[in-house]
Amino acid sequence: FSDGLEELIYRTLTRMEGNNPDMWVIPASDMKEQQVTSAREAFDVFGANLVLQGKFSRTSQNLKLQLKLIQPNTYQILRSMDISLPVEEVTHFQEKVIDALRSLLELPVRPEQDRMQSAGLTSIGSAYQSYLEGKGLLLNYDTPSNVEQSIDLFKQAIAMDSVYALAYAGLGEAYWRKYEHTQEPHWTEEAIRYCEEALRINNYLPQVYLTLGIIRRGRGEYELSREALENVIRVEPQNGDAYRELASTYSLMKNSSAAEKMYQKAIEHHPNYWANYYDLGRFYYHQGRYEEAVANFQKVTEIAPYNYKGFRNLGVVKLLLDDYPGARKNLEQSIAIKPNYGAYSNLGTLHFIRKEYQQAARMFEQALEMNANFYALWGNLASCYAMLPDESFKAAPTFQQAINLAERQLTVNPNNSNILKSLASYYAHLNNSAKATELIERVLQLAGDDLDVQFRAAEVYGRLGQMDKALNMLQQLVKKGFSRKMILQSPVFQNFQEDERFKEALFSQ
Repeated sequence: FSDGLEELIYRTLTRMEGNNPDMWVIPASDMKEQQVTSAREAFDVFGANLVLQGKFSRTSQNLKLQLKLIQPNTYQILRSMDISLPVEEVTHFQEKVIDALRSLLELPVRPEQDRMQSAGLTSIGSAYQSYLEGKGLLLNYDTPSNVEQSIDLFKQAIAMDSVYALAYAGLGEAYWRKYEHTQEPHWTEEAIRYCEEALRINNYLPQVYLTLGIIRRGRGEYELSREALENVIRVEPQNGDAYRELASTYSLMKNSSAAEKMYQKAIEHHPNYWANYYDLGRFYYHQGRYEEAVANFQKVTEIAPYNYKGFRNLGVVKLLLDDYPGARKNLEQSIAIKPNYGAYSNLGTLHFIRKEYQQAARMFEQALEMNANFYALWGNLASCYAMLPDESFKAAPTFQQAINLAERQLTVNPNNSNILKSLASYYAHLNNSAKATELIERVLQLAGDDLDVQFRAAEVYGRLGQMDKALNMLQQLVKKGFSRKMILQSPVFQNFQEDERFKEALFSQ
């Protein structure tokens, strides 16, 4: 219950933030990742200038919440407030908490915000308690058992109140998290079903539209994703997450100008939130605008030096800019902050580029220990095995494992360009020319302006002996600023470096 109360307070504060430009709420995920549990730690890690501290207690008859607003560098208590209610009045607890937060922070009452905060509630105390406990468990959704328990609790809440919109919404989110753990596509159907039921009961729930937009995008239903995310902005125009997620959807719809505008709008709403710069950096990366990507990932490391993702992606782009020492440094910084499969995988790529295949294989194996369900790690490891005489016998079955995982994932979104380009490469390694050609031509139709897609296509064509197509693709890549060194170090093109047509494609610009 107390964890659910924490989630309620955080959600309330972020909504208040949207109407108060001088206020920035540190994301709960960042607090959790950095294991910040005290006011002083919040000041030291995030530079927070105000900390809201709470202590919850309950007996068989009463609920009590003590709230304090603290200046963290001096630990001075600026204001405090106690909330106490009989257990049978638990459904009024949220209303009391919202009023207390406004009073402590001296924020004005906004009727529209009140409508949003009260949307989808229940009048049944036991249903509310089950819901709040479920939301508390979902704060730590990276633990599968928490997700399973939250599903049971949301179902209990719905059994007690069949029109409890927020419980349906919670169940939809929980099933989405279950899909993320299991990669079993049918859980996305359940997630959508319960989110839509929540909106059927109450269509004034911006967080449900947001979740639905993310799920729809993950399934390749881009138009439906756009509609859902635009509904978030309609209901809650200050929701910065909605602009960022809408930008990602526009990007996949090949509307790059609209995507860039939405990313910039997200930054306007939340200029101190690292995720806005991180996603814009990823956008520039896929556009081949590497210097702009570096600037945004660098901004992430400045705003959130505790965040491993900023350093990891900075390292990835430096790989493409041929700055190998800088790439290694940033990837190792990422791992020092938090060991993560992405950084190990990209260190593997760095070793692979340098033809250090043994070290590359060990990096990919380490990454797989952290995430054995990610097809790309298996594909990368298989590529290393193929280059190692003593381990080459492991390449084909490892490529097959990558194919199995990728094809299962493809059932969720048949137009996922990342999966399609990887599958084309795996089939090319296994000498299945027809399948590889079909897949790479399909992905070029879907995302032919993505430089990474073009490079993978050139490798596939080269591996299949279709050199005219490969050279044409390489010529286009070099014109757009793609790394010549990356091309020259690809094992696919090692035997073509004395070919005059190959030299012309790379150096006649």
